[in-house]
Amino acid sequence: MNKSILLLPAFLVGAAAASGQILLMESFSNTDDQAPITDLDNWNWAVDDGGGSDTGNRQFGRLSALNGVDGEPGFAYQFNGSGAARASVIWNDSVNFAQSAVTGFSAYVGDNSGAAQSRFLIQIDNNNWYVSTAAGSENVGAASNFETGAVLFDLPFSTLGANWVQLDYDGALGSASSGFQLLSGDISGSALTEPLPAGNITAVGAYLYGPNNAATRIDDFTVIPEPSTYVALFGLLAFGFVAYCRLRK
Repeated sequence: MNKSILLLPAFLVGAAAASGQILLMESFSNTDDQAPITDLDNWNWAVDDGGGSDTGNRQFGRLSALNGVDGEPGFAYQFNGSGAARASVIWNDSVNFAQSAVTGFSAYVGDNSGAAQSRFLIQIDNNNWYVSTAAGSENVGAASNFETGAVLFDLPFSTLGANWVQLDYDGALGSASSGFQLLSGDISGSALTEPLPAGNITAVGAYLYGPNNAATRIDDFTVIPEPSTYVALFGLLAFGFVAYCRLRK
């Protein structure tokens, strides 16, 4: 008997487990403290006031070397420093998903201020940007507490306009950005009055808001597929199992 055939069901189970649970997952692994998020493939950042370079203690689109929620070094963060509330956006531009392929987003969030908030960010057809009206927040204090104190912010994906605010952002990277509006608290009054426009999701990420001297942190950013993805994979698994059984006879 061909031993490679015996491995077929196990291989398909592994493929289903590896591919069926996520469309994109980023753990922000990093051992070089305060490295820019651009050290990771396909990740970018910008800041609301256009002053994204590190001046004073302002750090945007950065990676920490402290442990994230997975127990491994690295998570993404912004620290505003003193002077004013600010927001930054971080995103991955390597994706191209049909909206119907996405069932939700999740990330672990934590901050050092009850007023800091993390939201999900998408871009449609390399054009307009949208921020979720829902936000996640958890005051864990110091960055060293993030590993055990962060909470899961889980958002089912919906195209309903009430769930999204359009972000007036020019798409320029880093400190070249001309800025965008600060979104904090209850932003439902600025939500879209119509559903999200048709088109593919061509960037996904987070909108991080923090008041004066606030740090906002996220880890294990995940895009979750629509359930039919699982159906297709289990169909492949069943087909492989049938073929395996026939070859055993």
